[in-house]
Amino acid sequence: MLYARQDKDAWFFQDEDNDGLYSPFFFEKVNYLGVKLSTEYTWSKTFSHFFSLNIRKIRSKDANYEFVPYEPKQKISLGLAYKITDNCKLDVTGDYSGRRFYERNSKDSSTGYFLLGSKITYEAKDYLTFFVLIDNVLNDHYEIVKKYPNQSRSTLGGVLIKF
Repeated sequence: MLYARQDKDAWFFQDEDNDGLYSPFFFEKVNYLGVKLSTEYTWSKTFSHFFSLNIRKIRSKDANYEFVPYEPKQKISLGLAYKITDNCKLDVTGDYSGRRFYERNSKDSSTGYFLLGSKITYEAKDYLTFFVLIDNVLNDHYEIVKKYPNQSRSTLGGVLIKF
């Protein structure tokens, strides 16, 4: 799919005086032009996968700002789903975010990063499901905002009850 989009009054946060405190600011117009490719395939009753690629060109149409910060130019997502039993399922997903600019008028940019996540679910009854999520399985260290490291590996468990 080819796409073109224009956002008006797009909000971002910026550290104006490099003191580590971010304040909101907005672009009058931001143009996105890109290509998105996606596929999903079920190999068998127990195994399926998906893949998504998004490559885009992001342009500020605001005379005051040269670059649009924090928006990656490339995004790649892929995932596998494996049905262990009729009631138990394992999902593994990987997300790559490409290089992004830190500031609106500087070519200083971050490196891309890849995050691996997993989720296991067990459906005990039609109305009762147990789950465990693990984010950042490989415990990668990355920054979306300069000098603010993101969360390392984390685990979340829960129960979903349908009424």
